[in-house]
Amino acid sequence: TLVLNRYVLLDILKRRVNPENMVLGKRVTHYEERTAETTGERYVEVHFDDGTTESGDVVVAADGINSAVRKQMRGRNNPDKATYSGYTCYTATCDFELEDVDSIGYQVYLGNGRYFVASDVGEGQTQWYAFQKQAAGNKDLSGDMKGNLLGLFEGWSNDVRARLEATLEEDIEQRDIYDRRPIFKWVEGNACLLGDSAHAMQPNMGQGGCQAIEDAYVLAEALARVDATGASTSASASDNGAQLSVEAALSEYEGKRCMRAAAIHGFARSAALMTTTWRPYIGSDPYEFYGYVPGMMAFWKFVEQFKIPHPGKVIGQIAMMFSIDFILEYIACGSPVREQDRVKYCQVPGVSVPKRSLPEDAFKMKGIPGFSR
Repeated sequence: TLVLNRYVLLDILKRRVNPENMVLGKRVTHYEERTAETTGERYVEVHFDDGTTESGDVVVAADGINSAVRKQMRGRNNPDKATYSGYTCYTATCDFELEDVDSIGYQVYLGNGRYFVASDVGEGQTQWYAFQKQAAGNKDLSGDMKGNLLGLFEGWSNDVRARLEATLEEDIEQRDIYDRRPIFKWVEGNACLLGDSAHAMQPNMGQGGCQAIEDAYVLAEALARVDATGASTSASASDNGAQLSVEAALSEYEGKRCMRAAAIHGFARSAALMTTTWRPYIGSDPYEFYGYVPGMMAFWKFVEQFKIPHPGKVIGQIAMMFSIDFILEYIACGSPVREQDRVKYCQVPGVSVPKRSLPEDAFKMKGIPGFSR
């Protein structure tokens, strides 16, 4: 696994694109399927909000969670809305590095109604995300997000607060977290969805951008086997050896990616549910409706002092004991990979980092479920 600063990745990708092939500042409104009068070949014409159009053999709609292309594919009578997670997210990158960063590069700190995630991104920097439960649209316009976050995480681990202290106010961004339910129609004619337009997911598994890259890889593989006439360039272009048209290539891409993206979308939602309802002990952070019953809040606060592990914590730890290996293997590889087949170095251009293996017992639970740390 390689954790890479998003802006570094964007720069790496940008360097691989010819400047004349990249036009910024345009927004798609809709597209049209057309047929060339002289050749009979199909193509797609894309319309932009400035009145201009562009055409091509294939349109890859990577236009985000509010994709205009997705909306058109779904049809006016079958719209789907983005789903608010119930959480807003504050994020920034700061100059901070743990002394034991080589063995602990990723940390999650849980609390009811909020949690904090931090990841080492190299060169002495950490990228962190602070999630807070609140209604959508409550933008922090105070000009002191850093101070507010320090108050929000008062009493938390020193490492959480040290990261916040090391962050510049102007580097902090806030955005509400949305996703969309999985769909299994990513292709229509010569147009297809990719990334958030197809499978916008919550960030709890760190897989939003990763799944978009997987989409791009599978799509590129399929389209690379189609020549200018729309036929396969090799007999092995598809599973049955038949020739592969543009439409067949897009269909192959859709078939390979839909179920995997939907599964990881589900993992991300489940992770969000676990992290946002977590309670360490019975009585911790009593549910709000207890307040309507006289004396109930005081009772649960009394119970909390005995530090009895919350049943959800115990069940969750037992479930993770039996499932975490499979989940992580599936997310990272899709299927089991033999040790000798794993790459020894990062393949990202300009980021040649040797592979490091953590001790076999690094993630083993130590102690009784519910009581282990």
